[in-house]
Amino acid sequence: AFSSGLARTKYIDDLLQSTILGGVTQVFILGAGFDTRALRLDFLKSVSVIEIDHPNTSNFKIGTFKKRIGKPLENITYCQIDFNKQSLDELAVQYHFDFTKPTTLIWEGVTNYLTAEAVSNTFAFISKFPKGSSIIFTYVHQEILTNPSSFLGGEKLLKDLEKLEEHWTFGFLPSELPDYLKQFNLNLIEDLGAKEYREKYLPNRNEKGYEFYRVAIAKK
Repeated sequence: AFSSGLARTKYIDDLLQSTILGGVTQVFILGAGFDTRALRLDFLKSVSVIEIDHPNTSNFKIGTFKKRIGKPLENITYCQIDFNKQSLDELAVQYHFDFTKPTTLIWEGVTNYLTAEAVSNTFAFISKFPKGSSIIFTYVHQEILTNPSSFLGGEKLLKDLEKLEEHWTFGFLPSELPDYLKQFNLNLIEDLGAKEYREKYLPNRNEKGYEFYRVAIAKK
């Protein structure tokens, strides 16, 4: 998981940079958690970054930034949402989201905890952005949920998640992803599993496992 996570982070950073170079002027980070891209990536300094997360996590993050660097960066907007009480569409009205700008949305480490309906609703929200916008997202291969023994370490992983009271609830079959995305006017550009992005960024490391965890980019 560690080497997979390292390579995945760098891969997403590079995909994000490619979209900025392609003309994107706005970045959304959905379920931002403790993502620090807006702070550590120089190419985002002149781009509007909107982070969306639960109030508890968002407030902790803002408080930490104030202690460490004085105040959050001016180009970052923190939008707080309790998904049990509010939708992204309602949040868009509250914060006056600009759906006219070419936008990249990052949705990392989230889909595998959601329902099929929640995933569909989020892609519908993403489809409101204009042509030239992109979505970079992670997902797990559906087979890890139905047949965990088909992946190295799969059974142990799901048992460990159960002990942490975490539950993976959703996945895609990679072969079905292109057609799924088309209903939201999104075209799949690239879709790599952990084996591929580890080989891309950590060619001298020999770890195995986590091949079920994937990163995809789709463009409108």
